[in-house]
Amino acid sequence: MKVTAYLLGAMLIIAGILFGAMLLGVPQSWLIVIGLIAAGITLTSAATHFVRRQRVEKGSPDGNRAHTETVVN
Repeated sequence: MKVTAYLLGAMLIIAGILFGAMLLGVPQSWLIVIGLIAAGITLTSAATHFVRRQRVEKGSPDGNRAHTETVVN
């Protein structure tokens, strides 16, 4: 549910920015570029925000090795 709300809010912000840029007379090709970049930033941000990394100590004789495990909420 959190991911849906996050992505919906981000898409509304992107739509508002694109609409404002359209009213200012920005060419359609630049609107597409802006939209794709903003969507990419949104997806990257969502992925890093909702996927956390957990350090799990791996048993080893020297005790210095660690294993990183990805846990999705």
